[in-house]
Amino acid sequence: MFCLCRDRIFFCCGESVAWISLIGTRHRQIFIIFCGLFMCYIQRANLAVGLVAMTDSTANPDFPTVQFTTYQKGLLSGVFYWGYLTSGIPLGYLADKYGSVRVMSIAGGIFCGIATIIVPYAAINWSFEVVCASRIIQGLGQGSFLPSTQSFLSKWAIPQEREYFAWVWSGCQLGTIVMTLLGGVIAESPGGWPTIFYASGGLSIAWGIFCLMYGASSPAVHKTISKEEKDYIEINFQSSSKKGKVTMYGTAAALMPVCFLNVTSTGAVVSLMLANGLNGAVYLGYLSNHLDLAPNYAGFLLGVSNALGNITSIIAPSWAGYVVEDDHNMQQWGIVFLVSALVKVFGNTVFLIFGSTTVQPWNDPDFGKTNNVMKNNGRRKSLNEEEESQI
Repeated sequence: MFCLCRDRIFFCCGESVAWISLIGTRHRQIFIIFCGLFMCYIQRANLAVGLVAMTDSTANPDFPTVQFTTYQKGLLSGVFYWGYLTSGIPLGYLADKYGSVRVMSIAGGIFCGIATIIVPYAAINWSFEVVCASRIIQGLGQGSFLPSTQSFLSKWAIPQEREYFAWVWSGCQLGTIVMTLLGGVIAESPGGWPTIFYASGGLSIAWGIFCLMYGASSPAVHKTISKEEKDYIEINFQSSSKKGKVTMYGTAAALMPVCFLNVTSTGAVVSLMLANGLNGAVYLGYLSNHLDLAPNYAGFLLGVSNALGNITSIIAPSWAGYVVEDDHNMQQWGIVFLVSALVKVFGNTVFLIFGSTTVQPWNDPDFGKTNNVMKNNGRRKSLNEEEESQI
């Protein structure tokens, strides 16, 4: 039995009776992960802003610029996903097995932050290939974030609070928006465009160290969580929940004005911001769906689905660079956004038709063992019946 009263929850289950705070250890832990996703997407978006500033001599004449072709820019935007797709599945497995906090703090925070800080020096003093290598390394590190977050939520977010705790994923959108809005301002500041990478990389390293010190992969390993809150989480994980399917047709619709209308720069920005905001619905849909299907393997499952889904992230930048021969040609850009909208419609339709929220039998760690025992018992029974018939 559960009862909500002001700033506390009363729960009673068997011999467990207690009042616990509405804002508890689980909320603080999830806020730490929210900050991590915020840092993650600031770094992912920093190149989109930094690439413009580092190749434009008028952005801040006090700093050197580099000369990249349109093809090189597209390639540089896509190589991040070479590492991202490679690391997602193994790091998701490691997060489920050895702890999500350790994996995302080291790989996604510290490791990725160091690679980000290297980018300005590599661009000015080394070569395009070294900058690409830095972005691939960033992708390798950031491949840990989404699977590790999913694994983390499978331990901390009880079924009754999963929809509420989906706000943790908004750190992704917020990080992208903040970098998009502030990146140009930073590039024109006395620190110039290199500060975009130094600031985001430094914050990532700081977050990684903080998360290692104060984060915990599950209530079982948290040092200061109260017994009442730990019991509350453990008891609620014995129940199950089911969700509806949240679709992304709104994002596709928001891209349509850019495809077909001769919108101004302001109109294009508004449409893209609306599409990005509506994209947040994905965190209530398929990203939460892994927790429904198999909470024990949520990190690994997200690693697999994220790797497959992000194949387009490698293809899209190079393809867009091929389609858009003139950066100021609205018709060419319209083709790019139209294809993006159609891809979203197709993916959403498939998810609506075939998606499920039922816990799968293989979520049980003993699922394979049970099947083997049943098969062995069946074989023994058949052998016994055969021996009896021969007698």
